[in-house]
Amino acid sequence: MIKMENVSARYGNKEVLHNINIEFVPGKLTVLVGPNGCGKSTLLKTLIHLKEYTSGEIFVEEHSVRDLGSNVLAQKIAYLPQGKNAPDITVGRMVLHGRFAYLKYPRRYRKIDYQIAQKAMKWVGIEHLAEQNVNELSGGMQQKVYIAMTLAQDTSTILMDEPTTYLDIQHQMKLMDMAKDLTTQGKAVVMVLHDLSQAFRNADNIVVMDDGRIKACGTPEEIYEKKTVDEVFQIRLNRVFTETGYQYFSTI
Repeated sequence: MIKMENVSARYGNKEVLHNINIEFVPGKLTVLVGPNGCGKSTLLKTLIHLKEYTSGEIFVEEHSVRDLGSNVLAQKIAYLPQGKNAPDITVGRMVLHGRFAYLKYPRRYRKIDYQIAQKAMKWVGIEHLAEQNVNELSGGMQQKVYIAMTLAQDTSTILMDEPTTYLDIQHQMKLMDMAKDLTTQGKAVVMVLHDLSQAFRNADNIVVMDDGRIKACGTPEEIYEKKTVDEVFQIRLNRVFTETGYQYFSTI
């Protein structure tokens, strides 16, 4: 479990996260939503100490994130960022990078590392691309490679910042199904999404952010009833009941 208690963070003299209190628990898919620049990505970076926090505390399995070495932290939390460059490396080698935190000097991959990387590629559906260079792939396929690398890290918590970027609708839906499958394994999955319909259809918990603050947190039904999304986005969030449950859509 990851817990943020009264966490604030700054960029220079500007405070960008204000007194954040939240827990991310195993077995749940949590989706962060909010306007551009509201602090969603900064929150994820702060969780893994890529961004220093100026007050409060972050606990990972009861340990302060400041007390955990980078390798130990990487064995507990995997992070898929936005805006990744495509290196001149094969898909197979790229996915193996997800195992780096488990290697000791001299850093040689073990049999188990290859097995876990292969399983991650198969799960994402790119095992047939193992020998192809990442920079020769489309944006959508490159995104799958990075998702596989994140899964190969084999952590109890997975953070994904806009993971559906570059994916077509079919693969977006498959990714959300995969995220829910991961929660059934007891993993905590945290995503930043802009697509409100995807967020409300799939999340166990929704966190609504605005101006570096958490405005509301709860199940999709609870957040819908509070109308917080309407207030923050200046839209109207609607829903209709179907044979598969509520489907959400937005209007102005």
